[in-house]
Order: sequence, then C-alpha cells, then structure tokens
Amino acid sequence: MQSKFYFNGKLGEAQRCVFIVPENPLLFSYSLYSIWNFVHYFKKTSHIFYPVDGKVDLLKSIFPDHIYWFKFKKEKEFLKAIYREKGITLVINLDYGESKRYDLLYPTYSFAISNENLKNFTVVFKPLGQEVDVIYRNFASTFGIPKKDFHISLSSEEKSKARDYIKFRGHTEKNILVVSDLNPKREALVKQYLSYLTKDRLTFIDKESLWVMDSKLILAILSLADLFLSELSIFTYPAQVLGVKTYLFSEKVKFLPRETGRLIIDRGDFKKALSSLIGLQK
Repeated sequence: MQSKFYFNGKLGEAQRCVFIVPENPLLFSYSLYSIWNFVHYFKKTSHIFYPVDGKVDLLKSIFPDHIYWFKFKKEKEFLKAIYREKGITLVINLDYGESKRYDLLYPTYSFAISNENLKNFTVVFKPLGQEVDVIYRNFASTFGIPKKDFHISLSSEEKSKARDYIKFRGHTEKNILVVSDLNPKREALVKQYLSYLTKDRLTFIDKESLWVMDSKLILAILSLADLFLSELSIFTYPAQVLGVKTYLFSEKVKFLPRETGRLIIDRGDFKKALSSLIGLQK
C-alpha cells in the first residue's frame, strides 16, 4: 500500500468531484470562484456539493444540475456516501477554515496526488495568506486549471421581476437602492443613518425581506442596487461580480477579502465610510 503519490502539475479533465464547501458564509461566498473554475474545466458531469445547509438555493442558481448533500450527523456517514456514489475520483476540500483529511482507499501522509496510482484522492488546500479573494482566485490555478471569468446569468424575466419588486417597494430613479444582509440591530442603525444621509430618498431591502426570496430574485435585485450591506453574507462575492458597491462588517473574522473601490471593510466608523462609498456627504 502506497503512502505517497505525485502530482504531475495539472489535473486531468476527466474528474467527478465532491466539493466540500466552507460552512462559514463569507468563505463560502468567495469559494464560488474556485468551484466555477473546477466545474467548467472538468468534463461535463454531475458533481457533488457538501454540506449545502443554508446554501443550496444559491448553489443551484449558479451550478444547476448537480447533486447537493446536506450535512451528515457523523463524518463516517459522509465517507460512506462517497464510497456508495459511483465515479467519484476527487474530493476537493475548500473549507480551509476547518480543514480536515478525508483519506479514501489509501492513507496519504503528505500532500501529493496522482491519476495513475490512486482512484480516489483528496486535495486539502492550506493557504499561507489571509486574503480570501486571493486564496480562492488562485486555488484552481494551483492545479494547472485555467482561470475563467465568473459569470452570473440572469434572464430578462428575472430582471423584470426584480424591477417590479423594487417598484412595489416604492423605488424611483431618485432613490438610492440598498440591499441589507445585516443583523436586525445593526441594520436599524445603518438604515436610520442612510435615511438621514439621503434625505429619505432611500429604498431599503432588509434581511427579513431577503429570507422569503429565492436566490435568483436576490441576485437580480442586487444587479440593480447601489449598495449592498454585508456581514458574513453568502452574497458578498456575487455582489462584487455584479459590480455592486459593498460595505462589509467583518465581525472580527480571520480571513477577509482585500478592499477595493467597490468593497469597503468596516473600521469602526460606518457613517463616514458609507457617505464616501455612495458618493454623498453630509
């Protein structure tokens, strides 16, 4: 029985994968780019996403026609499910915040993989940095997989539903459209300030409203929004892809994306930062 296998610089295209997605919502959000690259590189087949608790609707909206497993009570049940599923050749653990080994068929004592010697093998990624956007942007290319631009597809019907919804909420062209995925206490404070800042020219879609929407409608509304308010939201990276200005309350997490012109991380003074981000001054 071998204990070490070697990686020849590029994964072959004929893979059927289990993607262990991050349970942390923010890490999950940015891992979507890596999954996008893997799914579009491997030959067309149905892959498995695990665990999808609280994320299945968004995954289905971006990666339809795959298999979605909810979290098993015991790790052994997860491993048994992999053995039962036909054609699995690769387990990719994207949850580096809670990185675990899942040794399949053979014990592997160091990171190394080979198509020739191992039918099922695990890739566990342990990055050195803490910039979550950089980590997941480079994950797939580490294994020789070309980068592919992430794209969110929205039909004209979905966009029309979003426009009808914000119109129903009283939105006009003079208003600032804000989508919030914040906890209720913080959301109330930020909404009050934005209402003052915009002189009540504000259409505010709160978290409670998002709870009753499907992911496609949320994405369509985000595509029209002027500002997205995020804590540890699964929609943080999609909002960036859609070009929405985003204000992120970091919640003191270890891994965060880099700030850009469209993404600002809270440093304790949201009032000053928000007025600058949406281009309004007191």
